[in-house]
Amino acid sequence: MKQTPGEWALSIKAQEESLEELIARVNEERLYENPEKQKQVSIPIDLKEVRELVSDKEAFDVLDSNIWTLTMDAIKNNDFKAVASNIKAMVAGKLITPESAAKLSIALKATQLDPSYQKQIYTSLSAQAGYEKIKLEDFN
Repeated sequence: MKQTPGEWALSIKAQEESLEELIARVNEERLYENPEKQKQVSIPIDLKEVRELVSDKEAFDVLDSNIWTLTMDAIKNNDFKAVASNIKAMVAGKLITPESAAKLSIALKATQLDPSYQKQIYTSLSAQAGYEKIKLEDFN
C-alpha cells in the first residue's frame, strides 16, 4: 500500500523540524541530478535521406502506399519490430528491392543519445516521490 502524502513527508521529517518547515522543504523546487538515465532514441530520417537510399520508382511506390505512414509511426514509438515487419512487407509487395530494404533497415534502426535529455532537473522532493505539493491538511 502506498503511503499517503502526509505519511511520506513525516518519514523524512527532521527531528527538530516543524510541520511548516517540513512542508516548505519538501515542496521547494531546486536542481537535482536526473535519476533517469539518458536513453537511446531513433535518429530522425527525412524524405531526402530515404530518396538517397532507394530508386525514384521505389520512393514513389512506398510514399504512394500507406505503409510509409505506418513505418514512421513505428519509428516514433521505437517499435523496431513493426519497422522490420513493414520493410519486409515493402519487399513482399515489390515496393522495394531486398537491397533497398537492407539500406532502409540500417538507416531506420540508427539511434543516438536523446538530445532532449536533461542531466539536471528542476523539481521538488515531493514531486520526485510522486506526490503533488504537500499541504498541512495532508497530516490530518
